[in-house]
Amino acid sequence: MIYSLALRNPYYYKKKFPIALLHFTAGFLLLVVWFESRVQTSITWLGTLLLVIGVFELIFTFFAFKAMHRRPELNNIARIVTSCSFLFYTCYFFIKEQPLFAFFMLLISVVFSLIYWVEKKWSKPFEIKIDEQGVLFPGTFKSPLIPWKNFNNVIIKDNILTLDLTSNRILQMELQVFEDKNKVKEINLFCIEKIRAYSPPASGARNN
Repeated sequence: MIYSLALRNPYYYKKKFPIALLHFTAGFLLLVVWFESRVQTSITWLGTLLLVIGVFELIFTFFAFKAMHRRPELNNIARIVTSCSFLFYTCYFFIKEQPLFAFFMLLISVVFSLIYWVEKKWSKPFEIKIDEQGVLFPGTFKSPLIPWKNFNNVIIKDNILTLDLTSNRILQMELQVFEDKNKVKEINLFCIEKIRAYSPPASGARNN
């Protein structure tokens, strides 16, 4: 038996400052590199385009957090366009025989590509799986399975999934949609049965 539940991503909704800061940093760097590279005098139309991208990143700073919730694809596009812009500067500085600047631009391009990949994962539904072995709790880079013996309780109530761990840690996450009452009851009963089955017997039971 496997149950899947789509949750509001707990990582995705707590990154307001880093999200805005990253867009501001990208815009600032793009404008500085645009000015220092003198690309406008070499290729006018491309220089204008890169200038627009830099200015857009600075302006988008003030709307990035809301955009990630309403239109996450806009944030993803901004990240990949920024990464491609820095990749262009990599080639540009190589042609201009400035390998140090070229390497720096390549490094920044890779960093923003990684940021794009991570944020794209955040924008997807945060899906948790409950099965015979335990609870599969997805993370950014890996999805560890927490076995039933590590839980005191797993319950869904008022559209909130609560994971009560034996380590005295309690995690509460909001379901993305309201599940059917019968399904919620079925999942709760399943979790109770599994936790009881994998829980060590009480000391009194062992003595008897």
